[in-house]
Amino acid sequence: MLDISHSNKTTQKTTKMDEFCNYREIYSPEQRKLISIEFQRVEGQHYLEHAGATLYSEKQLQEIARQLCNNLYANPHARNLSSKLTEDAVDIVRYEILTHFKTNPQEYSVIFTSGTTAALKLIAESFSYGSDCGTNGRFVYLQDNHTSVLGMRAYAKAMKCITFDDAFNALSCDTGSREGKDDCNSLFVFPAQSNFSGVKYPVAWIERVKRGALNRLLEQDCRNWFVALDASSYVATNELDLSTVKPDFVTLSFYKIFGYPTGLGALLVRNSSCHVLKKRYFGGGTVLMAQTLENTAVLRDVVHERFEDGTVPFLSILALKEGFNTIKRLNLTFDLISKHTFSLAQYVYRNLLCLHHANGRPVVVLYHDTTFENLCDQGAIVNFNVLRDDGEHVGYAEVLHFANLYGIHLRTGCFCNPGACQYFLKLSPEDVKRHFNVSLVCYNSVLLIVKKLGWSRVW
Repeated sequence: MLDISHSNKTTQKTTKMDEFCNYREIYSPEQRKLISIEFQRVEGQHYLEHAGATLYSEKQLQEIARQLCNNLYANPHARNLSSKLTEDAVDIVRYEILTHFKTNPQEYSVIFTSGTTAALKLIAESFSYGSDCGTNGRFVYLQDNHTSVLGMRAYAKAMKCITFDDAFNALSCDTGSREGKDDCNSLFVFPAQSNFSGVKYPVAWIERVKRGALNRLLEQDCRNWFVALDASSYVATNELDLSTVKPDFVTLSFYKIFGYPTGLGALLVRNSSCHVLKKRYFGGGTVLMAQTLENTAVLRDVVHERFEDGTVPFLSILALKEGFNTIKRLNLTFDLISKHTFSLAQYVYRNLLCLHHANGRPVVVLYHDTTFENLCDQGAIVNFNVLRDDGEHVGYAEVLHFANLYGIHLRTGCFCNPGACQYFLKLSPEDVKRHFNVSLVCYNSVLLIVKKLGWSRVW
């Protein structure tokens, strides 16, 4: 399968696609000039892998280098003058992150991680499902989720995967809400936007889950529901307003937003929910007191100080400042970025839908939940397979190689989302096991078309 996800950065040339997407109306002449100057390396290239990693601005890197060359930054745990400079600069970035998501330190805390995966792992390792009465809650996740969410199951005693239809039936209205009686903690995890199809899931689900909307579906009576929102795909091109929606946990990776730095993400924790995270391991900088001869330790009270083990990657964190500055310098807003990238995806979707071979057969099969009519429901991801004129699939590896020849940057495979992949390709668990047994695994380059009942599937 192929995923075309458009960058919000453009080159100097104006194409028919740009004209369709109102490129000249969306961006002012000054913006177009700045964009062409700051992204010169993409001239002649067609970068359609924005969902994997956005493009950093060349000016952005220059400003980061200037900042590092002109300041003396040291380990923030040292408490000397250069250390204090670093600590203050990191705190400013924390505040800017919260401001970007329209919230404040009184409501949310920023815990820096190595990315979305590490943030999800932190929740999984720390979330307390039990209660004093001995009743355990449940880990519940949507079928359409990243592999990193599936890994969270290892820490849960009880779990449940809910399908698309079950989720929409249970959560699309308030009629199913039921307050529980058991004093246990249950956790529901879902993506704000699918990294596979680009569909945007209703953020209204957050409040409904917290009111017990899943109790009836799951035939349980849990009183305390918590929600973790995987916002990694969503925040790359959309505004997440935490003043109007209140997930308990939000996970994200900054390279999805700014392109640089990589290896840095965050877990945003609602302060009123942090009590449910029970930390076990502790590292340097997270304790008020620790003894060697006795198994005794007292963790710090401030949320981020308690969970950020060791020295944070402070130089990478400081680089985020120039990511925010780039958005401001180009006079961009995420509302504008969302409209532009959606219109690009809409253009691609409609044109792919119209492509046919000489015998009238379609050139592609598209995998989508919407018809790309409303950016409130659909993000800038177009997922498809290419078909031959006899209806057989063209292997994604073959398509990728041809795209590379023409400077088209695509992503192929299942994008670390096995649930959505199985759903759209109608693969049963037995099908997946059979593919695995013939060496079709994640990240390999084996081109395999599995024949079943006279038709083809490509994974």
